Amino acid sequence: MADGKTFTYVKGVSPADLVTRWGGDPATFTPMTFAEMVEQWWRLYDRQVPLVAAAVISDWTLAIDNRYIGVDEKIVERLSAGTRVVSHFLLEIKALHDFRWFEDGQEQISFYPQEGFMVGDTHAEPDHMPVAFAEIVGRSDARFPGVWNINEGPVFVWAEELTGITLTPELLGELSFLGGFLPADPTKP
Repeated sequence: MADGKTFTYVKGVSPADLVTRWGGDPATFTPMTFAEMVEQWWRLYDRQVPLVAAAVISDWTLAIDNRYIGVDEKIVERLSAGTRVVSHFLLEIKALHDFRWFEDGQEQISFYPQEGFMVGDTHAEPDHMPVAFAEIVGRSDARFPGVWNINEGPVFVWAEELTGITLTPELLGELSFLGGFLPADPTKP
């Protein structure tokens, strides 16, 4: 379900506004289910086409994309102006696992595949990360002892604790997404 996808949670921003901020035109996007979105991704598997689908969950928008958009630092920094953004990405074949938490344009903590936890250019061991996140990591470590792969559970727990959203296959199946293609990949200059 999560392989090759970025899950981005944005508080207080509508799906249409998120699409606009990423360079898309919401008028060209259409309603779709999660199953229809997955079907589109499989059709595009070998192409470099940025597909985004966004849905409302309470006062959050969940965006799922296939191009690493939601964890690109510059994009997340801009998107988080005045709000909170939590995002994560998985590319299993290369063991790439990314996580971002930004508040009002400021990075709170990130996880990078080679570096681990970082705040800016500084490694963030549990005693040097934001207290709230260190507590979250402590709880996820207790829940998933010995699990080093953050996408085998911990990353979804981190996102849940920061957003209040428990993302399950059932919830994804119930959501109504606004989906479509971006004219260009916003991660590329």
